[in-house]
Amino acid sequence: MIVSQAHTIGVKEFLGTDEEGQVVRLAVQDFGHLVRASGPFMQFKRVSFEQFSDMIESNYDIRQARTGETVEVLRKVHQRNQVQPEPMTQ
Repeated sequence: MIVSQAHTIGVKEFLGTDEEGQVVRLAVQDFGHLVRASGPFMQFKRVSFEQFSDMIESNYDIRQARTGETVEVLRKVHQRNQVQPEPMTQ
């Protein structure tokens, strides 16, 4: 999940490989302006990795290798983090 408030943007903790983590960080650097909070109060804003990938896909050409790979990785990370852990039994 990507979070933004005022002029700051960040990523909540997520499950992913080291490579996926690098892609997520680069995606926030390259495309974070799509998520940044706006308006007179620049209120807190939160978007899922899937919503973020949709924003990128709507504004950029995903046929470019790096952009396409970024969208693919964000969707994969989103899916992995949707799995709910099974309750522990005794």
